[in-house]
Amino acid sequence: MVTVQNAPRYVLNLLDLTLTSEETSNQKAKFDLLFLFYEDGAQIKGSVTYNSDLFDEATINLMAGRFMNLLKSAVGNMQQPVSSLGMLGEEEIGGVTVADFPEIGLDQQDLENLILELSEETT
Repeated sequence: MVTVQNAPRYVLNLLDLTLTSEETSNQKAKFDLLFLFYEDGAQIKGSVTYNSDLFDEATINLMAGRFMNLLKSAVGNMQQPVSSLGMLGEEEIGGVTVADFPEIGLDQQDLENLILELSEETT
């Protein structure tokens, strides 16, 4: 699940009662995987909560890194469809780009998908 919290923090005063929003820390995952994003001034920050019976820290770090790569690719290519954006890091694709193989006619996302498929076959 992905959520974006962009409602401002507030204080509500009702006669003799004052309500304020508070940040809390959840130690238990309510979903298998939750990406939570929120505004903090001019920044967008985020956290990941996951079921440790299903995911390990290395897998979550890999997912978060790929998501960041996808966002960076989107910012650099605002007119591109999401399906053509890259999400693999340089260390995963070994610096290979579509410019290295112009004769095969793949876009960067197709090349990355091919690399992923081949790596899954060898593991």
